[in-house]
Amino acid sequence: MRESMKADDVLSQLREAVRQHRLILCKHVRDRMRDRDWDNPNGISPGDIEEAILTAKGATYQPGRDTWKVTGGTDLGGEPMTLAAALNPERIVTVM
Repeated sequence: MRESMKADDVLSQLREAVRQHRLILCKHVRDRMRDRDWDNPNGISPGDIEEAILTAKGATYQPGRDTWKVTGGTDLGGEPMTLAAALNPERIVTVM
């Protein structure tokens, strides 16, 4: 059961997904990135999301959403970034 997973295990799975290119950005994330024009210095890029996962310090299960709130990470510019991730056996879908 997902909610019984430990935060360290969740972070390990997320980091492994980044390294193996199994991170899938859902439509909501792509839309938000487009809204923020990720080509400009103040926007969000896929690399920022990957960096936030790789540098994250914690993960908390959100039972009503069946997602994990991933905290303590930073984007490529060193700015704090929090995101939500849903896990399944074949892929990781990240939502923000």
